[in-house]
Amino acid sequence: MSYHLKIDLSDLMEAFESGSGEAEWYLDRDSGEVIMVVEGMPIDERDIDLEEERYLSVPTISSRGSYAIMEEFIATVKDDGVRTDLEDAIKGKGAFRRFKDVLNHYPEDRKRWFAFKEAAVMQEIMAWLAEEDITLM
Repeated sequence: MSYHLKIDLSDLMEAFESGSGEAEWYLDRDSGEVIMVVEGMPIDERDIDLEEERYLSVPTISSRGSYAIMEEFIATVKDDGVRTDLEDAIKGKGAFRRFKDVLNHYPEDRKRWFAFKEAAVMQEIMAWLAEEDITLM
């Protein structure tokens, strides 16, 4: 079945980027609403049956996927010094925090990073929607 929905993409982006925490996310294929569920209950405490076919579990980007996005971004950095600092930052435990800390010293690259990451996540979202036979209004 094909779906044509109006979806708040910022909500869907939040769901994709949420990682594997306590919350789960669902897309209501009837309304286009993105629903956050904590401990099996929607946060607004509606009584909905998530087993219904209309509710589609939203995938999240894994740590490995987020790390790959950082690597792809680093490859686009033109300044050798900044690129080296970022490459060093993502080695070992704490890579995400160190990456952000390094970017705080380079405002233009930091700004570019947020745009790059948003585009990468949006690409993942659009691929997932296509896979699920969902088009946007």
